[in-house]
Amino acid sequence: ELADLESGQVEWLLDNFGVEICFDLLLADALLALHPHLSIRLHVKPHPCFVSDAIAADVTHALRWMKSGGPAWACSAAQRLEQAVQAGRLQVASHFFWASPNPAWEMPPDLWDDLAGAAYMISKGDINYRRWLGDARWAASTPLEAIIHPPAPLLLLRVSKSDVVAGLNPGQAEEMLIRDPAWRTNGHWG
Repeated sequence: ELADLESGQVEWLLDNFGVEICFDLLLADALLALHPHLSIRLHVKPHPCFVSDAIAADVTHALRWMKSGGPAWACSAAQRLEQAVQAGRLQVASHFFWASPNPAWEMPPDLWDDLAGAAYMISKGDINYRRWLGDARWAASTPLEAIIHPPAPLLLLRVSKSDVVAGLNPGQAEEMLIRDPAWRTNGHWG
């Protein structure tokens, strides 16, 4: 589990810029503070595919805003994160694959090998989730292990905005349908 990590590198696939990337950076700050031997590499797109996709410049802009325009607690977090950048504990990386339409199992060998050394991976956002599942409509109770074989332990975080879902307990999708008929696509569930 992520909370049990003592050292190593976390590979983190970011999703959107704006306030969302600030919250990502605050979580990165907390993880780095809790685990002094941990490092984090933030993966961004080389260019936006959707208007809100995070790119490398967005990390810099977010840190600048947190330092100068945000509340005092955000300023101190930004200062710590800048120190982490200088120490090599926080890095930003980009690869053409993150802007491609390809599923995760078609990841280029150079990226796969790079991620394989990770202690943990965090994949954030609906589009990244859909990439791991090949943007296919699986039976909701299909175990994730039957679909994806990530290069390192993987945590998938997303707000449901598409019909793509897997890894649910048997009957859970049907229960959700009764509770909220649009649960898969309305952005209210994660």
